Amino acid sequence: MFTLLCGYPPFWGDSEREIYGRVRKGIYAFEGPDWQTRSLYSKDLIQKLLIMNPKRRIGVDEALRHPWVLHEGEVLDPRSKRIIGAWATIHSRNDPCWLPYRIRLYASHVGGSTV
Repeated sequence: MFTLLCGYPPFWGDSEREIYGRVRKGIYAFEGPDWQTRSLYSKDLIQKLLIMNPKRRIGVDEALRHPWVLHEGEVLDPRSKRIIGAWATIHSRNDPCWLPYRIRLYASHVGGSTV
C-alpha cells in the first residue's frame, strides 16, 4: 500500500544490509511531496500495517474496516500511470535487495494473495 500510494517502498537504503536493517527496526517515513497530499487516515492505516510486532499489527478484517478503506480509499486501477510508474521503478532495479519488492508488486499486479 505504501508503494502504491507514493511510488517507492517504505524501506530504502544504499545497500541490502542497510535496507534489511531498516526493515528489522521498522524505520520508514512519510516524506516528500508524494505524502503531502495523502490523508491522515491513509498514513494511519499504513502505520498500523507496518507495526513490527505481529500481535499488535492490524489484521485483514480490521484493515478492511479502517476509515481510509471505507471512506477515502482510492480505487487503484492497475493500468493507471501511477501504478505502472511504481511497477517500472521497482522492476527496473537490478540490485538483489529490491527483489522482495519486485515479487510483492508482481503478485499484487497478477492478483496473487500470498508471497
